[in-house]
Amino acid sequence: MWGYKGPPIKKKLPTAKFVRAKDIIENMRLVKSEEEIHLIKESVKWANLAHTLLQEYTQPGLWDLDIALKASYEASMTMKKALGPDYEPLTGGYPTGAGFRGQVGPMSAIPHSMSTRRPIKKGDVVVTGAGADVGGYSCELERTMIVGEPTEKQKRYFEAMLKTQDAALKAFKPGAKCSDVDKAATKAIKEAGLTKLVRHHTGHGLGLEGHEPPWLDVGDNTVLKPGMVLSCEPGIYEPGYAGFRHSDTVVITKDGAEVVTYYPRDIESLTIRKG
Repeated sequence: MWGYKGPPIKKKLPTAKFVRAKDIIENMRLVKSEEEIHLIKESVKWANLAHTLLQEYTQPGLWDLDIALKASYEASMTMKKALGPDYEPLTGGYPTGAGFRGQVGPMSAIPHSMSTRRPIKKGDVVVTGAGADVGGYSCELERTMIVGEPTEKQKRYFEAMLKTQDAALKAFKPGAKCSDVDKAATKAIKEAGLTKLVRHHTGHGLGLEGHEPPWLDVGDNTVLKPGMVLSCEPGIYEPGYAGFRHSDTVVITKDGAEVVTYYPRDIESLTIRKG
């Protein structure tokens, strides 16, 4: 990707023995230290600020990128002032930021969209994301917001998503398997009759990267241990209509689990009545 077209390293070092190290690094990252968890919890505060500003600035007629840039800049400057001159972002992006990733209106039905060519409109469902770089670590905070009074269909999908996330959150505990959490979400969404609208598993590990093992997937039987940090983000997506997903950051503890993100999750708090 950087333009190198020479021979592979194995040909340059024919007598060297190469060992696959991917699993070594992944296993080292599974359980976080107290210091790592402290950094992630600090990131939660600033992600919450960025998302608060994002929701405050969201209204019909504005382009999602304009809103995201304004909220991210203001939150980042506040964060920089508060943490002092020694603070520096280590991941190459904003200190803290929030945005939509193109998940506006019908494009919200694409779990990881890229951009949108039109402004936000009344009646749109928008899916957001926020994070903050603290010592190279971040949390994950995502919310589904509705612009204008929610329709009955929007209410039904929103509440189904919320119940599914609640079911998954109850399954987090030391000794449980990652697959158990995914199965709990799958059961809840099946009871709502919306299984066909599922597009991805329930969540993933968080740490130095935004997506890292373990995976909250029916095929991952990794046992949850105190110190693991994961996202919980089951979603439903109807192509051409809308997507509905919250994501919260969860820390596995000795006695259970702690949801460290605290932005409101209910539909009333996430309804935008402007314009």
